[in-house]
Amino acid sequence: MNLYIVYGSESILLNEFYKKINGIVIRIYNNKIPDSKENFFDIKIDNNIEIEFKKIFEKIKKKITKITFLGVGFVADSNLFFSLKDEEIKKLLEANIVNYIKLTSLILPLMMSLRGGKFIYLSSFRSQMPTRGTALYSSSKSFGETFFKTIGLEYGRFNITSHIVRMGYFDGRLLDNLSEQKKKEIKKKISLSRLGTAEDLASTINMIEKLEYNNSGIIEITGGLDFS
Repeated sequence: MNLYIVYGSESILLNEFYKKINGIVIRIYNNKIPDSKENFFDIKIDNNIEIEFKKIFEKIKKKITKITFLGVGFVADSNLFFSLKDEEIKKLLEANIVNYIKLTSLILPLMMSLRGGKFIYLSSFRSQMPTRGTALYSSSKSFGETFFKTIGLEYGRFNITSHIVRMGYFDGRLLDNLSEQKKKEIKKKISLSRLGTAEDLASTINMIEKLEYNNSGIIEITGGLDFS
């Protein structure tokens, strides 16, 4: 049975993905507690995550044949860097960088013992196209892409692979507070003339699950963004 470990489980974009899961899920959340589901275990990410994770894993480990890690969690900055407070910077770096390093260190040995696993990291086109007010967000996404690409290269010999999904504008992802007019302007920059959906993300993740000879690559799901 496959074990899915999802960091950042609060995202509404995961709803379609959760519907199609056939396995056990450990969801690691920050502030918003996810809705409870059968065969889903939920952990709040804090200083005790390693203890809580190991407790759950001990209960289910005999059923597990493969592990997939899905990295969704992030905090975005929207103000110019100089105006960010120390606690805002710390929160962003913790969510976008430190927690990924912690969780990878925790999960890698388990994948190695099973001789297989997948890391799927959800990145953003902002990793390559930063704009005003995204200094730390864009930089942290660039870090995540490089980090997981390297993990895949280092541990491919254990049949552990990394897959980076570089996302564009998705409905419900950072756009909830925008006006309809602003959303129309954004859609004009997308060749498919629409925002991405939870179904688009779920189909991409399901495709990655089937890949056997892909490692450390970047899959773009941006709808054909064009800023020219």
